[in-house]
Amino acid sequence: MPTSSRSAWRRRTPRTLLALAGAGWVLYLVLTLLAHSHGPALDTWLGSGVELLAVTALWLRARVDDGEARAWREFAVGWTCYTATEIAVDVLQNVVGDVPLTALEAGYVVGYLFWLRGIGALLWPHRVQRRSYVLEIATVLVLLAAVIARFVAPPLAHLTGTPLLNVGWWLYLPFGDLIVAACAGVVAAGRGRDHRWWALTAGLTVFAAGDVGYSVVLVCSGGTAVTFGLGFDVAWVGGLVAVAATSWLAPNPRRSTARDGRWLYVLPVVCVPVAAVVLFLVALGRPDPFSASLAFVALVGGVGLLVGGQRELLTLTAFRQAALVDDLTGAANRRALVEAVTARVEAAEPFALALVDLDRFKTVNDSLGHGAGDDLLRQVVARLRATFPADALVARLGGDELAVLLPGPEEGLDTVRAAHPAISGSYTVGGRRIHVGASVGVAVHPRQAETAADLLHVADLALLSAKEGGDRVAGHDAGALGGVRGELLLVEQLRVCLGLDTEADADDHLRAGNLLLHFQPQVRTDDGTVEGAEALVRWQHPDHGLMPPLTFLGLVERHGLMHALTGWVLDEALRVASAWHRDGRGVRVAVNLSATNLANPALPARVSALLHRHHAPVDVLALEITETVAMEGSAGSLAVLREFSEMGLSLSIDDFGTGYSSLGYFRQREFDEVKLDRSFVTGIGTDPRAEAVIVSTIELAHRLGARVVAEGVEDEETLRELTRLGCDLVQGYLHSRPVPAAAFERWCDQRSPSAADDLAEHRVEELLRRNLPAVDRH
Repeated sequence: MPTSSRSAWRRRTPRTLLALAGAGWVLYLVLTLLAHSHGPALDTWLGSGVELLAVTALWLRARVDDGEARAWREFAVGWTCYTATEIAVDVLQNVVGDVPLTALEAGYVVGYLFWLRGIGALLWPHRVQRRSYVLEIATVLVLLAAVIARFVAPPLAHLTGTPLLNVGWWLYLPFGDLIVAACAGVVAAGRGRDHRWWALTAGLTVFAAGDVGYSVVLVCSGGTAVTFGLGFDVAWVGGLVAVAATSWLAPNPRRSTARDGRWLYVLPVVCVPVAAVVLFLVALGRPDPFSASLAFVALVGGVGLLVGGQRELLTLTAFRQAALVDDLTGAANRRALVEAVTARVEAAEPFALALVDLDRFKTVNDSLGHGAGDDLLRQVVARLRATFPADALVARLGGDELAVLLPGPEEGLDTVRAAHPAISGSYTVGGRRIHVGASVGVAVHPRQAETAADLLHVADLALLSAKEGGDRVAGHDAGALGGVRGELLLVEQLRVCLGLDTEADADDHLRAGNLLLHFQPQVRTDDGTVEGAEALVRWQHPDHGLMPPLTFLGLVERHGLMHALTGWVLDEALRVASAWHRDGRGVRVAVNLSATNLANPALPARVSALLHRHHAPVDVLALEITETVAMEGSAGSLAVLREFSEMGLSLSIDDFGTGYSSLGYFRQREFDEVKLDRSFVTGIGTDPRAEAVIVSTIELAHRLGARVVAEGVEDEETLRELTRLGCDLVQGYLHSRPVPAAAFERWCDQRSPSAADDLAEHRVEELLRRNLPAVDRH
């Protein structure tokens, strides 16, 4: 049989069996109500047939490979024992007639044993000592027999003139049923909305109702009443069908099976005193060896449960300790940290959480081996424990990421800052002295977050800020954006602005605001004409106003929106650039690319498609890459740059001078433009070193055939110096702030040709004055 057919058969078979069992039980109920009384044949054939269908469904459930298979196997064994006993008794009644009490009916008691084991296995699927179930259940059943034999059965037997053994047996069955149903009911009440436990309780209760009625009739009649046709068998069969149907219900994923160790002592604490009381009363009253023996066995079982419970509790404690401790360092692990954070949050206790990430850890692993890395982690954990207060919890979250939970939020950040030099220092690893730095992000409860998940997220954001900023210890300042939940709201609104939320309505767009492009002109120094413009994204937000990119680019990077944002900027920039090209303005638009963008191999095709959509030539677009990204680019990002160059796009190195430049790199890569960082431009005229860097950069760029653009030009003196040194273009507030496209067009229109000519003449005279020797003008 093919695998798919076999799987379909396995899915259909239980449903078919349960449907047949349900239909058979309904028929059984109807016939019983219509017949009012009947012989044993109906119970034997129809009732037993339905029971066999239900038991088969239970066995199929026990074969399902999941965490509950063992529990339903216990139920299947128990109901098999019960059904086999029931069929045997019915057959004897058909053959012999009135059947006396025989050892055959012990199968009912065996059923109780496995039903209770099944409930325990469902409740505690990962219990350590599974054999304890047998001792617990046997103790309960023996103690129940002792109580019935001593206090309940004798008066009833004397009253009805019925043999004591018969009365005891008739009472034992319903009491056993009620104990099983009560166990399931207690669990159901504690589980709340877990519908399976209520269904199981209902099935066991229906079954117990049949036994209770059966026993009442027999006890009251002294065992002479005819019980066929009174509906007891219908209740028994209905309870079994309900249990079988429950086994195939889907579990509630929200339920928790966690239990502490106190439940191990519930049964022995109850059984030992009751057994002792029974023994004491037997000793005071008439001799009763049978009840005394049962009570003594129950007492021994209770004491055994106390001893076993203590051993199991120690085992559970050891397992829990192992589950909460990092094997490598001996520090707490992630689970222990989350539990500690959650407990403090629920108790409304103020505290700080610091996440620690080691620098160069991968280098230590790769160069000195994983053993050296493990040794380093152990040393760092030891140093954290020695540095922070004794009540601080040090945990390892995984890899080289560590955490410290500190009491007291106000001094938390200060405590971490004071401890940072001790953490970030020298360590002896593998016989070598190495220096390892550390970045630390600190979050505070409840000021920055009110839940455990939010606090961990804030600490992650703070750690990211510490890595990206110059300060190696940082706290996440989320006040301006409304905390973590406010940040997540901003991210959702940004998705709306980028068109990523297809279900957003008009109100969502109104609350999100919109993205804008502002343009800052790049002006030639020789003739004052506008040659280009840098496109800079802005977010016009209804609550936060006009937000510059520095306030939300971090969100974009953290939440994986950089590709979408860059696509939007390129699309809008090319729309504007193509319109300017059609109007004859001849202004090239520059767009910034990040390292994330260059890691996307599909970006060149995206740019080509946008150029085609807007009918724009390649010379209207320039792409700016920061010097650090260009120098540290991977093979994939260099391939992307190579594709851009082959497309004929102009490439520019932005923020030149802030990274670690390599002359060999410029010899191997083709860049059309170099943008001087504003930190050098502002020092011109006052800082000889800055001027020397500018002069050498301009000379190098010109020899390599590249233009030079100076950023941050804000006054005429700086402009004159850059012009004297040979800079090609300037960009800064001297000419214009970044403005919307319409304002940029008006600004260009105001720079009439005559004005540009006058400016060019002024610049030429200034060059002649500063570079030619003085002559006699008369």
